[in-house]
Amino acid sequence: MSEATTTWEVSSLDYENKDGYVFAAVYDVTATKIDISVTEPGTIKFTRPESLLPFDDLTEEMVIGWIKAELNSEKEDTVENFEKDLYTKLDETIASVHLTSSDLPWQNTPEGE
Repeated sequence: MSEATTTWEVSSLDYENKDGYVFAAVYDVTATKIDISVTEPGTIKFTRPESLLPFDDLTEEMVIGWIKAELNSEKEDTVENFEKDLYTKLDETIASVHLTSSDLPWQNTPEGE
């Protein structure tokens, strides 16, 4: 069976208009395997850094890095454990899916067996 892939996406940012300070982010983490996906949403708050980047210069990759760093700051391996839990939910979802196949096991056996 194929390996699961994980995608982190930022869906919105809360920021102060006066200086662009991003104080919160809403994000989704999606695990996908064999065209079946499980998504966990999250919201995280950031403390004000000493120096700010202009809001228009931010990239999604940069903000995802902040999210992961903030999650791991409370407890090491939080991101890794979060993704493992998501993979477990994905495997449970895949196991509960009902499939239909016209490729029947006995049709693949050679004659005379």
